[in-house]
Amino acid sequence: MDQILIEKYNLLQDQCRILQEDTIDLPQLVVVGSQSSGKSSVLEGLVQRSFLPRGTGIVTRCPLVLQLQTCSLTDKRRCPEKGTDAVEEWGEFLHDNKRIFKIEEIEREIGKQTEILAGMTKNITKKPITLKIFSPKVPNLTLIDTPGITRVPVDGQPDDIEKQTSDLVREFIQNPYSIILAVTPGNQDLATTDGLKLAREVDPEGERTLAVVTKLDLIPEGTEKDARAVLSGRIVKAKLGTVGVVCRSQKDILNEKSLEDALRAEQKFLHDCFPELRHRHGMPYLSKHLTSVLVRHIKAHLPGIRKIFVRGKSTILTNHKPNGKYIVHSTVEAKHSSNMSALFSSVHPQLMVLLPSLNRVGGAKICRIFSELRKEFSKDAPTEEYCLEQVIMAIRNSNGPRPPFYLSEPAFEALAKPLIRDLLEPSIECVQDVMDELRNICNSSFPKDVSVRYPNIVAEVTLIVDGLIEKCSEKTKDMVCTSGSYCFWVRGERGALCSGFYAFSLLLPTIVAAHSL
Repeated sequence: MDQILIEKYNLLQDQCRILQEDTIDLPQLVVVGSQSSGKSSVLEGLVQRSFLPRGTGIVTRCPLVLQLQTCSLTDKRRCPEKGTDAVEEWGEFLHDNKRIFKIEEIEREIGKQTEILAGMTKNITKKPITLKIFSPKVPNLTLIDTPGITRVPVDGQPDDIEKQTSDLVREFIQNPYSIILAVTPGNQDLATTDGLKLAREVDPEGERTLAVVTKLDLIPEGTEKDARAVLSGRIVKAKLGTVGVVCRSQKDILNEKSLEDALRAEQKFLHDCFPELRHRHGMPYLSKHLTSVLVRHIKAHLPGIRKIFVRGKSTILTNHKPNGKYIVHSTVEAKHSSNMSALFSSVHPQLMVLLPSLNRVGGAKICRIFSELRKEFSKDAPTEEYCLEQVIMAIRNSNGPRPPFYLSEPAFEALAKPLIRDLLEPSIECVQDVMDELRNICNSSFPKDVSVRYPNIVAEVTLIVDGLIEKCSEKTKDMVCTSGSYCFWVRGERGALCSGFYAFSLLLPTIVAAHSL
């Protein structure tokens, strides 16, 4: 039952990280400590395999979410397609979940992903790497390994590296649902260790602090009494317990001492030095204790977490209710596509329904634009532009050396063309106003629920319509500009068409009689 709980909890964690949802505080076991406190050795002791990058300076430069999952050789999660049925243990990364990694390959992949997230320099980042390890040897446990606190910048590290690492660790342990696994070297003064110091800042009563004392075999001679007091839980304020462990030293790692040999050496050390306390210390006990603590912690906070998700789900459903049912089947998808097509086809008839307004919209506004253009054309009488002497002189000049002729078409053209050119600017403005209104019709024709639910479709339709309007706009402007060649027809107030030249010829006798040409 506890295994299923942790599996579901891990799935929940993965979904929150995929969605980049960091506003939800989940129960988590956060490993904190100084750079040389032995955090990596503790984690490798829990996995019983070497898999973490090692080296000088700061190695862990981003949080590592480590999900350990007990997986027997007959577990259903093993499948031939992935090849996990033929191996005892393997790893999977959230950033590359289609590939399985051998334990020997994990260290290299962590280093590679660290450079992607934190860069090639020694900077750190709060972006996590999520690693799942499946093995029959590991407990069902999830931990977050944070970068070790570094006091003195070395090897190109930023000057404020201590503040950066401390702030990052605080961000994780300030979560009220987190369990603080404070790793502390046994050969140092516990009052000054970074892990316990940070734990006391956010958890002064030690309600959610579990202390892990490493390097018990390096405790100075003559201090065994003090060590017993620490291991008995009388010194460190950590109500979730204090567990002492003996991990591999750097010398052991260089000498390729196996984790199995290290485990046997730890058991022997505890039996010889702390026989009365050995049943509550050591790596095997720490593994079981951490699983028990995490399960209890998840169960204790499960009701509150459930309320958060239920409330969030209710909010999402309320916000999306106007959008209709979810599309989960091809038949439903086809129906929605048909409905969308029908909606686009009926945009014009529904315009007045979709756009309730006290102002003219759509075709009514376009009609008003044309009406205003007609008013602009008739605002000034064309005959007021010329005096009678100018008309007479135009007739004389148009005939040249020949005697004046009543029906002078060149004279009419010479007088009419400047007037027609004056009508070009308001005509172009009319075209632009109509095009702008057509764009407004398109942008306002989508109901709110359609715009919210299908933003990509709305954007694509708008883009296509805008392109068509622009294309037609250019053609219309070209027609307006070239229409001067055909502007010898004028429309009377009652709609009767007459030839402008014919009208001009009717006036010529009067002009000639008054000014003997």
